[in-house]
Amino acid sequence: MKRQLSADDKGKIISMLVGWSGTKLTWDLLCIEVKQQLLLQISRQALDRHDDIKTAFEVRKEELRQGPSNKPVAGRTVMEQKLLEILERQENEISTLKAINSEYALMFQRWAANADQHGLSLKILNQALPPINRQASKVGKERQK
Repeated sequence: MKRQLSADDKGKIISMLVGWSGTKLTWDLLCIEVKQQLLLQISRQALDRHDDIKTAFEVRKEELRQGPSNKPVAGRTVMEQKLLEILERQENEISTLKAINSEYALMFQRWAANADQHGLSLKILNQALPPINRQASKVGKERQK
């Protein structure tokens, strides 16, 4: 059985996409990179099911289609070129995170509308979660043995 992607795994995959260098980006190439870097066997369909990964993929793919924004210019030092590369990576990360944030904002609007339709008040939606009773889960595991 394959394990599910953790939030940490998703973050690492999104970071891979943000820093993707080269001119070609495909789901299959991303799967290979995930396998090499995270030692995680995952299919393109499984990656595509995660909206934040899918959004990051689409944003980076579009950026790669448009071509590099900071082409090397004669007269720039190695340090200046490295700084431009860092800047480009940060700009890519910002645009990716903005796209993911927009997806979350739309999801929140959808949830708010559905909650309103079904008569859920803000008081109910803002209730604190009940504390986790860790002792109950330990007792249940002991009974299973």
